[in-house]
Amino acid sequence: MVSAWLRRALCLGVALFAGSAQAQEKQANLDLQVGFLGMGEVWQDVSIIENYRSSRFAGAGFGSLGVRPHLLIEAELGYMSMSSDVDRVGVAPGSMEVVPITLAACYRAGNDRAEVFAGGGYAMVVFTERTDVGTVAGSKPGADLRAGVRIHTNLVQPAYRPTGTPGVRGMDVELLIGRRQHHAFGVGEGFDFSAWRGGIGLVARL
Repeated sequence: MVSAWLRRALCLGVALFAGSAQAQEKQANLDLQVGFLGMGEVWQDVSIIENYRSSRFAGAGFGSLGVRPHLLIEAELGYMSMSSDVDRVGVAPGSMEVVPITLAACYRAGNDRAEVFAGGGYAMVVFTERTDVGTVAGSKPGADLRAGVRIHTNLVQPAYRPTGTPGVRGMDVELLIGRRQHHAFGVGEGFDFSAWRGGIGLVARL
């Protein structure tokens, strides 16, 4: 009787240990990447071009999660601030803050040296314009298309550590090109933040 209970307890312990090891293995294989890009945007809205500028270079942070061997889910958050070009005739003093937000799904493929990706998803720009007349704020939804390459480097050498221990596995250099497209809901519906986008930055593989 005792030996039967002992065998059951032993089997249960082995099962629990195996399940714990499998969970740790899945966590260890979690493909998580975070990075920072220097992002340039070229806008097409006439009002923005005439009162501010046609392009802007700023920073954006992002996180990327590999949910499948060839599928990435990416979230990107940027920030841009600019003042009106008062040197132009007819341009009043003012400033604008722009916060681009992107959530995209990308297909990826690569080898030990580099990884290429392409995809698209949802894009939104939250903006605030301050002038002598007053303050205007809002958001513009749209779509995002992107493609790029992540070049693996030797900037970070992974330490020898047990499987499942968190840390930086490697560092990549990313080159990105994309297009954000906003949909016009009618004449006089405010700014159009559609833009061509390009960026370069560093990505940490965790």
